[in-house]
Amino acid sequence: MDRWDESEGEERGPKPVPRRCIVSDITTESLAIVLHQNPRGVLYCRDELSAIITGLNQYKGGKGNDRQVYLSLWSGDTIIIDRKSDKSLQGAPIYVTDPFAAIVGGTQPTVLSQLRGESNRGLPPPDDGLMDRFLPSYPSELPAIGERWRDVRPESLIAWENVVKRLLALQMVDQDGMHPRPFFVHLTACGKSAWEQFTQAHADETNAEDFPKHLLGAWSKLKGYAPRLALILHFLRWGTSEVNEEDIDGVDMDGAAALVSYFKAHVRKAYALMDADPRIAEARFVLRWIVKEQKERFSKRDSYQGCKGTFKTVESLDEPFAILLKHGIIRLVQDDIRPGPGRKPSPIFEAHPDLFLPHSQNSFNCNSDSHNSNRHQPDFHSGNCGNSGNHSGENASETTRDLNNDCGNSGNCGNTPREKNTNDGGYGEPIQTPFD
Repeated sequence: MDRWDESEGEERGPKPVPRRCIVSDITTESLAIVLHQNPRGVLYCRDELSAIITGLNQYKGGKGNDRQVYLSLWSGDTIIIDRKSDKSLQGAPIYVTDPFAAIVGGTQPTVLSQLRGESNRGLPPPDDGLMDRFLPSYPSELPAIGERWRDVRPESLIAWENVVKRLLALQMVDQDGMHPRPFFVHLTACGKSAWEQFTQAHADETNAEDFPKHLLGAWSKLKGYAPRLALILHFLRWGTSEVNEEDIDGVDMDGAAALVSYFKAHVRKAYALMDADPRIAEARFVLRWIVKEQKERFSKRDSYQGCKGTFKTVESLDEPFAILLKHGIIRLVQDDIRPGPGRKPSPIFEAHPDLFLPHSQNSFNCNSDSHNSNRHQPDFHSGNCGNSGNHSGENASETTRDLNNDCGNSGNCGNTPREKNTNDGGYGEPIQTPFD
């Protein structure tokens, strides 16, 4: 670049294009330019992932198509962006074939829901599948430790550097004046067998009657992630000279299947935290209304009037109420059916008394509210709400362990059992998890 700047006239030739591997704080249009100039793709590394989402369309009054561009990135669809202000293109659009940008970063659990976009009337935003394209890793929180003086051995650093250099030395395939294309690899016979086993098990899981519908999008993308992960594993083995073949074998595919299983567990946990299940979001909305209005006794019609604008009909409250009933947060106390004409009376429900106890008398997490700052409310995970089971004889003050199964196989999701209370009053088990 320095030599190009120092040269004059036609001697300079076209301006050199800097080779990029990593980008960080970048607009969607600038990312498209970088991808156009670097057909191998880039790593988009951002310390706070939510900043990417909140920054979409920030220079277009919120009316651009930035989010659609990111949706297309996952599948490698061609990206076309009009950029009239770019004089180097003389008004021509940015045209990127086979775009690739691996997005990696972290975020706080409390802002995880921002990755889904804007909410509407207290309910989750419409699901366009953007969150389904991420692979969340949400491990259990570890205790703080003192300095251990741990570091990476020099020989390990050298080995990793050699792998990276060998991978970067791989070349794309030239196409006679066209943009270069990726080099294609294939599955070996044992790789195909492992792929068949994985896809069949994945299909059986997805087709199960009790599979949560809100996870269908993520599971669809996880199937597509398996060969991508197998490709990464294979070429890491190739980079260390463990294998010399270019095609993906059964070891790579089995490793990818294990990684997909890991991510499935963390998808369940992350989706539970951000109300991805619309049934749980609606039940949570009703629960907030109960506590805020101090509704110890109420009908379904009362809830409809109190939450008007969120639920279109009284009947649309049936499923949220069923979830609250199942988890022991409310109970049915009167269901009179009067003979004769006229509208039937709405059933009467009571809220669990623990919802209205002072802080010192229960361990439910508090939702700060100016109207009700000293009240505490239970919350619940998504997923296993379709499971049957009679909780009427169980302890009203214990945490339901079964409800945490859909948080994945990572174990503790943050819940701790509460003190035994043998007088449940017919409420069953309320759920104790963080309430947002």
